[in-house]
Amino acid sequence: MKKFTLLFIFLMSMHFSFAQQAEFGIRLGPSLTTFGGGDADGSEFRFGFHAGAYVGLELSDQLVFEPGIQFARKGAKNSEFGTTIGVRNDYLDFPLLLKLRTGETFYVFVGPQPSFLLSSALVLEEAGNKVTIDGSEIKDLWNGFDFAAVLGFGVNIQKGLGVQLSYEHGLTNISEGDNLFNRGFKLSFHKSF
Repeated sequence: MKKFTLLFIFLMSMHFSFAQQAEFGIRLGPSLTTFGGGDADGSEFRFGFHAGAYVGLELSDQLVFEPGIQFARKGAKNSEFGTTIGVRNDYLDFPLLLKLRTGETFYVFVGPQPSFLLSSALVLEEAGNKVTIDGSEIKDLWNGFDFAAVLGFGVNIQKGLGVQLSYEHGLTNISEGDNLFNRGFKLSFHKSF
């Protein structure tokens, strides 16, 4: 929490120091994530969510650098013989996006995203019964750091309000014992101030 507070203060100070060329915003929405990699056979998409803040720093009329911070729930699920086993990993994402505006309404973006694992849980479901197993033993099954490439596009609906769709392609193995990578889509609604 201390790191989050320091980063938030840093982002806010950047906002005020670049007051005429920067905008502060919040972003949230649903996610659809799964695992890729050699040991991801049978991995299915699971729903999650994300929420956070960003600062847009104008580099030119068309180009914006947009660092941010967001909480993101990721993972996957696998169903066999009537039992669903879900992995629920919570991350703190730091997207560092370069946004290219193609006009007043549309934009595309790309950039790296380092992420840090906050918590992990296994969710077992069978015949309407649900059991969640969490704790340090479950978290220790996963690497604490992830690094992904992010790309997407967005639409500014009206001044300060917009929606965007992004794809995250994990580049680092997230499992301590298997070959697994995060993959996912985020539908984000944002408000700039």
